[in-house]
Amino acid sequence: MKKIILLLIVTTSLVPSGHCQIDTSSAKNHNRYTSNQYLLKAKNQKTVAWICLGGGVILASTGLVLGTTKAAFDFINIMVIQDTQPSNYTGESILVLAGAGGIAASISLFIDSGKNK
Repeated sequence: MKKIILLLIVTTSLVPSGHCQIDTSSAKNHNRYTSNQYLLKAKNQKTVAWICLGGGVILASTGLVLGTTKAAFDFINIMVIQDTQPSNYTGESILVLAGAGGIAASISLFIDSGKNK
């Protein structure tokens, strides 16, 4: 009985290690893309890049417009010498940084799209 249990343990432990003997060249051949798949991938990447670029420009320009509006009001309040607190520019800063991040992400997507095409 002990020999049968030992044989089963040895056999089951050797089966998973047999998968490590796969030839890597044949494994690479099964994972290759066709030219149509690369063209579709390039088209999708370019679409996402344009969306990131457009969204980034909209966010950054919105943040800049809102920030300059607040800055103009602060400047007018300083010139009139009113005792008001200066504006907080946190929201506008976040919009500008998010827009810059979207623009930066679109650059890498355009590059990848060109490589896949």
